[in-house]
Amino acid sequence: MDTRGFAQRPGDVGEVIALMLGRDRDGDASVLDSAVGVAVGRHLASCSPWDPWPTLWAANALAEQGDDAGARLLLRTVARVAPDPALDEMAARLRPPGAARQRAAVVTCVVLAAVLLASGAVVALVRGDQAAAGALLTASIGPALVVKDRWARHVRIPGLTLQESRLWRSLEALHPGDVDVLFTMGDGHLRRAITDLSDPGKQRETTDRSGWVGLAGVVGAVLGMVAGLTVPGLPPGAFIVLMPVGGAIAALAAWAALRRRAD
Repeated sequence: MDTRGFAQRPGDVGEVIALMLGRDRDGDASVLDSAVGVAVGRHLASCSPWDPWPTLWAANALAEQGDDAGARLLLRTVARVAPDPALDEMAARLRPPGAARQRAAVVTCVVLAAVLLASGAVVALVRGDQAAAGALLTASIGPALVVKDRWARHVRIPGLTLQESRLWRSLEALHPGDVDVLFTMGDGHLRRAITDLSDPGKQRETTDRSGWVGLAGVVGAVLGMVAGLTVPGLPPGAFIVLMPVGGAIAALAAWAALRRRAD
């Protein structure tokens, strides 16, 4: 990163840098949330929340010390309570290449599932089978919600630990001006609102593929339903059988592929 614009240190940002560097990245959720919240809260209390320069300087210092994850968490937290395009631009520069690949894969799967659903529903309506169209759309809601929950809890954001990924997603609950809320992040209310039904406590880094497997299962289930509605010669209601079959096959294929990749 070009650091020529960060030559002059804007006031005292040493505290936020030290607190971010000292956080336990994959330990107790409440401790991590409190450490980040207090660090950012004190940082914004010591300067103007709407001046991005101190935050940019602190994030650059963290990145120079090899803590890109801490820099990204700092930028995201500040950007949620005091939005500024400069914060988003720097966060984008610090984003690892894997993040773009992950986002592209998720968007592709979601778009594919939506297109297949819409196609199947249109085919059913053209054939005059309103019940099948309704069942097709209704049956997809449950799996989609399950995948969303599993994804938020168990899929790690590239460059972050699992606990940091959960914290990252929970920051969606913050709104501009919520500086005071930062000091109470340790009570877990942000995680309960976004990612966790309860505080998960101390969970060391583990490999959990359920989010990706579930996403593949939803796409496979939708594909099975569409096949049951569109393939000539199949009996009425065949999509009900093909839906779980397609989901199971796709989920198993994704699990096998991810396992081979991990090995």
